[in-house]
Amino acid sequence: MLQIYTENELLLYFYGELSQEDSQAIERELAVNTDLQTKLNNLKSAIGLIAQLEEEPSKTSIDLVMEYSKTVSETSTEKV
Repeated sequence: MLQIYTENELLLYFYGELSQEDSQAIERELAVNTDLQTKLNNLKSAIGLIAQLEEEPSKTSIDLVMEYSKTVSETSTEKV
């Protein structure tokens, strides 16, 4: 019997967050369902691309945080 699995279930499977029973059920379905194999492979590819992203905060954001930190530090020093 063909079982329908959601992307969420496939993600849980990929990250090892399903019960052993549920993982085995997905593995049995993957063995015979090429559409499910394709969905899982697409999710793996997307996760791999996301992992490659190297996002950094903008210089403006860093400057604002540093300025705020300096202000807070000066304020707390004045109270002592």
